[in-house]
Amino acid sequence: LKVCVLTIDPAKRLADSLGLEELGNEARQVDPALFADRGLEMDGELWAMMLDAKATFDELVARQAPDEESRDRVLDNRIYQQLSNALAGSQEYMAMEKLFELHSEGRFDLLVLDTPPIPYVADAVSLLPSVDGVVVVASMSSTKGPEAARLRDQLATFDAPVLGVVANRGSAVGGYSYAPTVTPRADNGGAPDDTVFQPTARPPELS
Repeated sequence: LKVCVLTIDPAKRLADSLGLEELGNEARQVDPALFADRGLEMDGELWAMMLDAKATFDELVARQAPDEESRDRVLDNRIYQQLSNALAGSQEYMAMEKLFELHSEGRFDLLVLDTPPIPYVADAVSLLPSVDGVVVVASMSSTKGPEAARLRDQLATFDAPVLGVVANRGSAVGGYSYAPTVTPRADNGGAPDDTVFQPTARPPELS
């Protein structure tokens, strides 16, 4: 199985977690030794890349231009350069363009799109109708109730097929669960949107 992860999250956490110094607009293979060092058997290939919206825009122009002169005329145009850098919605549009390009090439068996947190960066919501499935990743220690509810409504609106939920920054100890708890804060007087997921009991000590 050959898998490629495309991230549009500018935080660059994906490169760090995969042991790569940087990610660019071209896919890079993750060293299988990274998995072996952690006792995991790698049956296949994992590749990763970070979307460069401007570079993808330029590649699209280059593919569609009838000749090199026409391509260069567009790429050198100052209006195009300004629009391709600052056009509203270009990030998600170029993400779909890059996914389409990778799919058309047929190099990978599975494409995974890594997005910023949707409750904070709603641009990724427009991509939901175009994917085969969604895996939700949530922080159990900081995800607020209203944020989770808003994401649930967004997924329902687009009829997005949710494949599962990954709950991180929590405990997997038996008898330890999370429940919505209101935590007042001085800056907003403990408004309802302060609901966060907090532990209902202290976990037992691990031996």
